[in-house]
Amino acid sequence: MKLFGHPVHVMLIHFPAALLPMDFVCALLGKWLQEPALAEAGHYAAFGGISLGAAAIATGMFDLVDVSREYSTALNKALIHGGINSVVLIGYLMLMMPAWNAYPTIVIDGNWTVGTKGLLIGGMIFGNYLGGSLVMEHGVGQIRKQG
Repeated sequence: MKLFGHPVHVMLIHFPAALLPMDFVCALLGKWLQEPALAEAGHYAAFGGISLGAAAIATGMFDLVDVSREYSTALNKALIHGGINSVVLIGYLMLMMPAWNAYPTIVIDGNWTVGTKGLLIGGMIFGNYLGGSLVMEHGVGQIRKQG
């Protein structure tokens, strides 16, 4: 899927890749310092990361059709990449639901939630590595010049 000739999925992935780790850092510091403002900042970052991550997954599914047609050797890697990042996003959504349901009361994440967020961020990094290798090794999502 392209917008003005540029791949939309590649444009969107940077937001969850930055905002979800920002939430993890804010949750970690909020827990350590018992500072509700950090927890609140993290919740806003998570909301943005989850929202734009959902948009990235949707546009990635459109790109998957092109991958299956043009790059059959990359199809398994693309499915694993999308599966991992989908699980990360669903996991993050499940972790954030109690905080969003409690709003406007600010909930500082517990140890289990912060640890799980850390594991999800690790999974996202691996999933993003696979996505980057799709671009670098297989040319997926790159703009091709018409010859």
